[in-house]
Amino acid sequence: MVVGASTGATKTAASVRTREAHSAEEPDLLTSLIAISVCKARVATWYAKRGLCPPDLQFICGPLQPSVGHTRRLCRILSSEWWRQVRFYKDCLRTVCCVKYDHKHHYRALSGWYRTSQQITDFLWLSVLPHLPRKTKNVATEATVLTLGGAQVPDKYKELLQLGPKYCFDATPTPVEKLLS
Repeated sequence: MVVGASTGATKTAASVRTREAHSAEEPDLLTSLIAISVCKARVATWYAKRGLCPPDLQFICGPLQPSVGHTRRLCRILSSEWWRQVRFYKDCLRTVCCVKYDHKHHYRALSGWYRTSQQITDFLWLSVLPHLPRKTKNVATEATVLTLGGAQVPDKYKELLQLGPKYCFDATPTPVEKLLS
């Protein structure tokens, strides 16, 4: 049993190394990896700005909910790691284009692959963004109108005042009121 498990682990490690070596030779795969890494970095930044805990981080923390400060700090770390990965993939893409294309055309090919990765990134981000959780808005409860000194307020004005400050307006003073003040 142990022998079978170790050969399986060896096969897995070998397939990962082969896949990494293979991915370093194909610019289309590198552009996809750039787009995925950029989107993951943006998601981590999005969670850090809102102080929410992403599902990946919650999985690492287990059943305990990390504090908002700790969540932000870890999200910033994750974001910086994803951006480091983007820089690495861009360097690999630059190297692949220099090797695959002749000196005249590798700049044009590289800019084309960068443009493709940008388009893929935009598509992925626009498909990921609607699924990110939104902060719940605090819904204002119905305000009560406080009348001082037992003053009588007509019902239609009381209903208007209960709608809140959004519906309040400053009454312009009449010429007589301006003269008195």
